[in-house]
Amino acid sequence: MEDTNKFVIKYKFDPLYSPTYVNGVYGGYSNRGELIAHFYLERWPIPNSQSFEFLPNNSVQELIDERDPKDAHYSILRMVNSGIIMDKAFAQSLYEWLGEMLKSDSAPIKNNSETTSEV
Repeated sequence: MEDTNKFVIKYKFDPLYSPTYVNGVYGGYSNRGELIAHFYLERWPIPNSQSFEFLPNNSVQELIDERDPKDAHYSILRMVNSGIIMDKAFAQSLYEWLGEMLKSDSAPIKNNSETTSEV
């Protein structure tokens, strides 16, 4: 006899699924009232190229004026990795879920086991 009060949820991952680290978010509401969040990793840019010259004392010195791009030494790069779009009801559920996860004593990962939950 089959138990009709039971069901199973199976998860299927997109072949391109790849969790990434983010340390910032930019977004707001769309014209349709949906919340849009663009997640990014903020870091110092790596120059495309650098030029150096040999000095008389056999050391080297970078020629800052020849660095490409020229603003690399005072710019911050925000690599936008992913984004989400959700309605206000789901945004509220996500907000509450994040609050519960952050309040939880099980937040640290121990012994390579993950603490998971869902919205």
